Amino acid sequence: MPNFRHMLRAFVALMLASLIWSTSAHTKREQKKSPAVITRKETSSRVTALRIAHLRAKIDSLRQATWDWQDVSLAGRTRSAYHERQARGIGYLRWMNELWGQRLISARQLAQNPPHMRLWLCIQSGIRGGKWKLLVHQSGGVRVGNGEASWYDDGSPYWGGFQMGRWFHETYGGELYRRLGTANNWRPIQQIWVAERAFGQEGYSVRWLLVQWPNTAPPCVSLLG
Repeated sequence: MPNFRHMLRAFVALMLASLIWSTSAHTKREQKKSPAVITRKETSSRVTALRIAHLRAKIDSLRQATWDWQDVSLAGRTRSAYHERQARGIGYLRWMNELWGQRLISARQLAQNPPHMRLWLCIQSGIRGGKWKLLVHQSGGVRVGNGEASWYDDGSPYWGGFQMGRWFHETYGGELYRRLGTANNWRPIQQIWVAERAFGQEGYSVRWLLVQWPNTAPPCVSLLG
């Protein structure tokens, strides 16, 4: 019987030692694994944060470019609540990115294609029949033939490619006039859009065109079709 008790004590001691060793080994393994797990989580979080920041910056850039083209066409800026600045969902940010990308395409297409482009280039340049080098006349240099003037004509009391007086500036191009001064300081495409606005506000009246530009409009009105 004494031998049995001795063997029992030895067995219990052996089991306790085995349990302690097993627990210690498991703890060491977990300690070795934890930094790697933490590193993977930190890396994933950083990658997500960078993607969010990139998408937010891209949305902001697309929105500003859209507004720039809308300013050119005098269309009014698309409103924005800037939701992307709080949003963290990658899917939502991608959707907003695509939305502003489409808005930019539409705004640029409108701004680059005024409804009566040929009419305005004819009045400014003196060339009729549609035979213009658009890049030359839109980026603007000198008057050609019997047109109004250079886009950058600064001879008071009339300025720019359509020889706009102060009343014309204030009535049809107020925001550009207040921000940039007289028409010779505007881009040619901006001058065209102000003329387009004026024409529209006057009911697309041919008579108004002929009064406004009596020397240059008559050969050009046939371009209205």
